Formats: sequence, structure tokens, C-alpha cells
Amino acid sequence: MTSSDIISVVVFVLILFIPIVKLFIGIIYFNQCSIGSFISPYVLTSAILEFILIIVFCLSVLSSDERNEAESYLDRLFESIGNYINTFFIVTSFIIICGTTILIIILLGGIIVFPTVLSVQFSNSYALTYCHPILYTCAFATAIIYFGIFVSLVVVVLFMYYK
Repeated sequence: MTSSDIISVVVFVLILFIPIVKLFIGIIYFNQCSIGSFISPYVLTSAILEFILIIVFCLSVLSSDERNEAESYLDRLFESIGNYINTFFIVTSFIIICGTTILIIILLGGIIVFPTVLSVQFSNSYALTYCHPILYTCAFATAIIYFGIFVSLVVVVLFMYYK
């Protein structure tokens, strides 16, 4: 195993770690947020959508690997055209799936988490404004991070378009 393989494995494990932690937080603290009954399902949904993103990304990377070289020039030409079209559709599909997933997480966060920011409290678990601090922090951080990712993607796309 080379050093780049080890780095790839470490990065992959770290990428998988975040949705796993969010999944456990959503399960452990399920229904411990009386201010917003949809906050724990939001954390669970965002974790599941992150798993889907990771799976789609891994499949797109694996399917875009180089194929064996063909024998004749025409075979190589058709294969390169086919690989280009296949890669184009894979990348386009990946961008559409990622954009849609991120947009869903942002919309859910905006509808579920953000309206409770000013009234949530973490001390009195019997109050109607209570939410477990770990659950709420996880949901709020998810909403903020994905909002930042979405804004960054929009800026990059606009920069590429107007360049």
C-alpha cells in the first residue's frame, strides 16, 4: 500500500465518520426536542442523504476508471468517445444529485432549525422551548455548513460561467 492509498483510506473514513455520528445523535436523542419535533428527524435525514452522496461519489469514481486499451485505431476512437460521454453523464448526474441533496438539506434546515434559534433553551427539559444541546447543535451546524457549501458552489459556478 502506497502513502496515497493510506491517505485515501483515512480521508474516506473521516468522511464516513460525520454521517455515522449524526445518525447516532439523531437516534439517541430522538424526541428530546420539544421546541421542534422535526429536529431529530432532520438530523437523521441529513445523515442518510450524506450517506447517499458518499455512495454516489464512490460509484462515480469507480465507474470512471480507465478501461483496457483497444487494438485498432477505430476501437480506441469509439472507446474514447464512449468514455467521454459516459464520464460526462456520470459527472452531470453526480452534480445534479449533489446539488439536489444539498438543496434539500438547506431547505429542511431553513424550515426546521433556523426559526427556533432565538427561542430555544437547553436547561429546563419540561419547557416547550427545550431541545437537547447536542441534538440542536448538530442540527444547527448541519444547516449552517450546508448553507455555506451551497453558497460556495454558487460562487464557483458563477465564477466559471462568467470567466
